[in-house]
Parts: sequence; structure tokens; C-alpha cells
Amino acid sequence: MSRPYQPGRLTFAVLVFIVIYPLVTALSYFMQEAAAHWPIWQRHLVIVPIIVLAMVFVIIPAIYALLARLKTRFSP
Repeated sequence: MSRPYQPGRLTFAVLVFIVIYPLVTALSYFMQEAAAHWPIWQRHLVIVPIIVLAMVFVIIPAIYALLARLKTRFSP
């Protein structure tokens, strides 16, 4: 039984950073404008679940799929 492709930790971390940083930045700017009078902890209470759900259900599976596709394309 073969194991699914597991990318290197550094590669995976860099790809997650590349995707998550713009998402966090955009949501922070949006929440700053939309809820300027809220304390920072309340803004983060809205932002963090969005980011976590996006990571678990969209971003991380997409990164694994991309890396697996690249591995099969470039492997001998």
C-alpha cells in the first residue's frame, strides 16, 4: 500500500505562508474598515475562524493537490 505524497515541511510552510499572508492582510484591512470601533480581540474573533476554515477546507487540500500533481508531472 503506497502512502500519499508528503511534501517537505519547508516547502509546505512556504506555500502556506504565500497563500495565508495575503488572506490575513486583506481580512485585517477589511475588518479595520468595517468594524473600526471594535476592539482588536473582537475583530480577530471574526477573522480567525474564517482563516482556519479556509485553511482546513480549501487552502491546505489545494496545496497538497498542487504538490502531488507537480510530483507526478516531474517524476521519472
